Amino acid sequence: MIKGWFVSAAFIYALIPNLSFLSSLAIAACLTPTDPILAAAIIGGKYADKHVPAHIRHLLAAESGSNDGAAYPFLYFALYLTLDSTTGEAFKDWFLTLWLCTYPIASSIFAY
Repeated sequence: MIKGWFVSAAFIYALIPNLSFLSSLAIAACLTPTDPILAAAIIGGKYADKHVPAHIRHLLAAESGSNDGAAYPFLYFALYLTLDSTTGEAFKDWFLTLWLCTYPIASSIFAY
């Protein structure tokens, strides 16, 4: 996902004039995990119910959800780099807020 994030950001940066690379990283973090859209076409509907085994549909749904969740650290890292005054401060905010506060709370909520 990291390679896709940088490649998408490079294309966005090249195609949109007057856009900073940090802004293109934030946009690319939203566009990189597009596989939930593709997975929805495969796992939903009458055709999928009839032709795709249930365990494959569940596996694809779990993978697309985890891929979508993996985009949040990239998005927040780009946002903190944009908003904070130094790179060190951005990394500190990203680590403390996202990894030590947000993910433990989210994992405890969704564990039930």
